[in-house]
Amino acid sequence: MAIFIIGPGNAVALFFTMPVFSVFLSVVILGDRFRVSDIVFAVCSCGGVALISLSLEESHGDDIQSDLQRLLPPYIGVIFAIASAASLASSIIAAKILSSQYETAHPLINVMSHTVQYLLVSFSLCAALGHWAQPDTVESALLLVGNGFTMFGGIITLYMALMSLNPTTVSILLALEVPLAVVGQILLFGFELSWLIVSGFFLIMTSAIGVLLSEGQRERGGDDELHNEEIHNEITSHPEKDVEERIPILDHGDQ
Repeated sequence: MAIFIIGPGNAVALFFTMPVFSVFLSVVILGDRFRVSDIVFAVCSCGGVALISLSLEESHGDDIQSDLQRLLPPYIGVIFAIASAASLASSIIAAKILSSQYETAHPLINVMSHTVQYLLVSFSLCAALGHWAQPDTVESALLLVGNGFTMFGGIITLYMALMSLNPTTVSILLALEVPLAVVGQILLFGFELSWLIVSGFFLIMTSAIGVLLSEGQRERGGDDELHNEEIHNEITSHPEKDVEERIPILDHGDQ
C-alpha cells in the first residue's frame, strides 16, 4: 500500500527504519542491554537505504502514477510504511523467542505458519475486492513461481540466522538487500550509478561490518562471563579445596 501511495523509493526508505524498532524492542521485550553502537549502526543503515531509495525515486519516481497516489494524502503512505517496519521488527523479535524452542519451533514450521497465514489473508482480500488475476504469459508465470521460491528461501534463512544472531544484527544485515538489488539493476538493465547510491552503499556496508564485529565482541564477552561464573561456582561449592588446584596461576608463564 505504501509503495502505491508514496512511491517505491520513499516506501523502502521508511521501511528500513526497521533496525531502529528492533533495537528498541530487543531492549524492552528480550531484556538485551542497550548499546549506543547498535543505534549508531541502525541509523547509518537507515541513512544508506534512504540515500539509495531517494536516488531511485528522483530517477524514476514520475514514471508511474497510481490511482492511490492521486486519491490519498502522502501521510497515509508514510503511516503504512512505518507500520510495516514496526511489524517486521516485531516479527523478528517473536522469531528470536521461538528460536530458543528449536524442537517445537523449527524454521520450517515457522515458514509453514507464514505460508498458511499469507494464503488465508490474501485469498480473503482477493475474494472481497474482486482482484483475481492470472499470469498471461509464460514469463510472468515463471517470475511468479520464482518469486515464491526466493521468498521461501529468504524467510527460512532469516529464521536460521536468528538462531545464532541477535535481532538488531539481523535487521541491519537485511538492509544489504537494497544495494544487492541495485547491483542487479546495474548488471541486468544498465542502471547508472550516482553519488547518492555510492554514499548509500558505503553507509550500509559500514553498518553491516560494524554490527558483525560488535556481535563477535558480544559473544566473546558472554563466554568470558560464563567462564568466570563457572569458576566462582566451583570455588563457592568446594571451599575446602585449595584454590590454586582449580585455577591456573596466570603469571606462571612469566617466571
